[in-house]
Amino acid sequence: MGVVKYSVFFLVLFILIYFHFFQKPVIINAPSGINDYLQFSMPVFTRILRVQGGELLDTGRICTVKLTEPSFELDYFYPGTFQSKGRLSFFLTFDKEDNDDDGFPDNAELYGEDCERFRNWMVWIATNQKISPSPAWIHRDCSGLVRFSIIEALKKHDTAWINAFGSSPPNFEDVQVFNYPDIPLINSSLFLTSQGFHAFADARHLLLYNCVKVGNDLNEAKKGDLLFLYHPQDPVFPYHVMIVTDDGFVYHTGPDDESDGYVRLWKREDYLDAAPLIWLPVKENPNFLGVFRLKVLND
Repeated sequence: MGVVKYSVFFLVLFILIYFHFFQKPVIINAPSGINDYLQFSMPVFTRILRVQGGELLDTGRICTVKLTEPSFELDYFYPGTFQSKGRLSFFLTFDKEDNDDDGFPDNAELYGEDCERFRNWMVWIATNQKISPSPAWIHRDCSGLVRFSIIEALKKHDTAWINAFGSSPPNFEDVQVFNYPDIPLINSSLFLTSQGFHAFADARHLLLYNCVKVGNDLNEAKKGDLLFLYHPQDPVFPYHVMIVTDDGFVYHTGPDDESDGYVRLWKREDYLDAAPLIWLPVKENPNFLGVFRLKVLND
């Protein structure tokens, strides 16, 4: 009788201690793209705390989420001896649509004349921030200028855009294959990061996940390409990025103790003559990481 009593006691103790291992949501239907549906089973006694990257439609034993971003997170609470929280994560992958294996779905990239259209708009938008900063530009630093220029270049430049942007644009053709925010599969989450596609990427993530290196020679750069520099002595903003224009460079200086920084626009020859070596985009500068091209451009 004592053996049975001890067996029951240890069984109950085991269940109490390891109960949470059996209290994990399980994905039963994975989405194939944005606006598709993710379904997962929720164990009994668990409770949803937070949902990010999707719209929760049905709750209960089987939950349904409409994916709104390429990455999805669900925080949940599970009871037990040690009451705690868990997280269910899901990241869209595009293996079947990514034939060039660069992390971007092929049908979310630009080809042929659309690359030139994009480059024209991107460079004009970036340089125009020196002349007439747009009220739509929020994150005012070097990577913020790049992100803003990319996003705005992909939009339809109609009357509504002109009113929001705040300046009259040149007569460039718009990108034809798609327009922001309706990018195939990734929608408005344009930038690849270590945790999937997001609407934001700092200079480091732009460099590591969104660009491919062209070389270390400025003569290899096209307008709209990016120049990266790395200064490890700056613990806050070690990475710096500049945009190549038709005849020079445009960039935001970044904030400092005295101001929020400002946009600088240089002719190539003037910049090479005026800037100190640690800021020069030349092979002799160990801080210069090279000329980089956005992965979405295939020209």
